[in-house]
Amino acid sequence: MAVSNPVLSIPDTGLYVYILTASTPEGCYSKDSLNIKVYKGPEMYVPTAFTPNHDGKNDLLKVIAVGLKEFHYFMLYNRYGQLVFRDHQPRQGMGWTI
Repeated sequence: MAVSNPVLSIPDTGLYVYILTASTPEGCYSKDSLNIKVYKGPEMYVPTAFTPNHDGKNDLLKVIAVGLKEFHYFMLYNRYGQLVFRDHQPRQGMGWTI
C-alpha cells in the first residue's frame, strides 16, 4: 500500500515493528524496519537489589525513568517509612557509604 503521508495509530502499550518501504519514480527502492516501544504512562524502573560494597559490581543504584522529561530527586524509604537515602542527581547512578 502506497501512502505519501502515513499516520500511525497505536492501540496499546507494547513493542511494535513496522516495515517501511520507499521508492523513487525512477524505480530505486529501499526498505527498513522501525521499532516503536509504547508506554502507557510514565514508569520508574528501580532494581530490587544492589551491592554498594565498592567491588565494582552493581555498586550504583540506577533508576530508569521512562516517559519523564525531568527527574529531580530520588528518595528511598525502608519498610517503616523512614527515609534512608536521598539523591538529587538520580540519572547518574547513586551509591552510598556503608
